Amino acid sequence: MHRGNSFFGLKPRMLLLCILFLPWLAFADTLPSVGFYYGSGPVPEAFHDFNWMVVNPGRQRLPTDFNQNQQVFAYVSIGETTPGDARYQNLPESCAMGTNPNWGGKIINLAHADCRSYLLNQVIDPIWQQGYHAFFMDTLDSFKLVDTSPAAQKQQEAGLVQLIKAIKTAHPDAQLIANRGFSVLPEIHQDLVGVVAESLFKQWNQDTRTYTSVPGSDQKALIAELRKVQGYRLPAIVIDYMPPKLNRQGWWKDAQKIQSLGFVPYVTDSGLTAVGAGLREPMPRHVLIMYNSTDPKQYSSAFANGAMPLEYLGYIPRFQ
Repeated sequence: MHRGNSFFGLKPRMLLLCILFLPWLAFADTLPSVGFYYGSGPVPEAFHDFNWMVVNPGRQRLPTDFNQNQQVFAYVSIGETTPGDARYQNLPESCAMGTNPNWGGKIINLAHADCRSYLLNQVIDPIWQQGYHAFFMDTLDSFKLVDTSPAAQKQQEAGLVQLIKAIKTAHPDAQLIANRGFSVLPEIHQDLVGVVAESLFKQWNQDTRTYTSVPGSDQKALIAELRKVQGYRLPAIVIDYMPPKLNRQGWWKDAQKIQSLGFVPYVTDSGLTAVGAGLREPMPRHVLIMYNSTDPKQYSSAFANGAMPLEYLGYIPRFQ
């Protein structure tokens, strides 16, 4: 059959669009599923289904507590202190430019070398020594709350770039995810493995302590920034916030809406302690096996016939 200039029956213009789109399809297939857990205790087992996990660093959430095929990122606040975190308690007063009115953290002056050195030596390095070799850098844009002039913001942005370069110099193997920081992305994208942005469709208002929808104009502006992230061949990760409900009603619908735009979704509660809706739904893996025997479970026929096949399929047998 004569096809002219088309390929598999496609017109030339459509063929060109397909060729341009194919690299993105290949990239999309490699996107990681990403989970966030900011709780203070051990990470719930359902989080072990995510490729990347972001956690508050601590003895109960060390990288060795996760599956070998998971990359564990330690949460670290770059632009402001975390109230109650001992790593920030000796931050020099000269490094505090103000206070975040909603969260209570002191906003850090990234333009000063001494403040950047404190973050590297007193915050990043101790976490690295705990075994975390990947970091989720939060609050990159906090300086905008106090430094409103263009010149002052340029100084803060330059300091932020220098800090990230210093982290990579001190720890070349460190994997870094940035929370926003869009204004410095041209300078730091090569140092990152991903970029996060919160609140595309659904958001948490800390001031009023309510869940609300994001205005359409803000959605469009954020999507434009996330497209730039994708232009650097980096995963664009979106966290949306929705109220906890039975069976997480609406969470998966929102996650699918985010995913349809080519972004990695994660929909969770305001405290980031629930198992969120992401690229895939964590499946229940525990199987309860009842057996009637006075012998230890390893000598029972239930164990002999059931344990190995279930574990091979990825399930976790529990004998009772």
